[in-house]
Amino acid sequence: MKIIQRMVLLLLLALLLPDITSAISSKDFITYRDQESKFISQYPNTWTQVPSTHERTRIKIVSENGNGGQDCAVNVQYEEKSKGISPKEFLRSAPSVQEFENGLRKALPDAKVLKRAATNLSNQDAIYYIVDFTIKSVAIEAPIRMYMVQTAKNGNIYTLSCRAGQQEFDERIAEFELIFAGFLIGQ
Repeated sequence: MKIIQRMVLLLLLALLLPDITSAISSKDFITYRDQESKFISQYPNTWTQVPSTHERTRIKIVSENGNGGQDCAVNVQYEEKSKGISPKEFLRSAPSVQEFENGLRKALPDAKVLKRAATNLSNQDAIYYIVDFTIKSVAIEAPIRMYMVQTAKNGNIYTLSCRAGQQEFDERIAEFELIFAGFLIGQ
């Protein structure tokens, strides 16, 4: 069954992203299974899983074998009020650009939502945001662009996010979408 799932995923990816997937096979991916939050995430074997400092982050990966400037994470948050909500209802209830931006600005004062639109994640309705912000630490300021996709199932809110420097983001977006395509929510 695993082989069939990977073959189907690779076929879908080849149709959607032929320039990236033309030379890849299932051995080019690592599969992470999360039994508690009921999802599978596949990511390129050139990325490395690293510890996360956030308790709701189920997996965090970093490019270039853990040495790169790009990272992706899967955050899962259970909300009782979302238990009976369908992905389509979740999409309709998603915050507006302004509401989402205001929420982000509590932690990232210069956050700016560049885009918000409907999409699909794990073959169900979802929403995505592209956000710019600056990470500041000591005397360093790093302008970051984040691609974030959210959906809901069985009371869990699934948030996948990938970040890169604003200058390199466009070069990495297809790779981020490949990682998102390898995310599957179970029952």
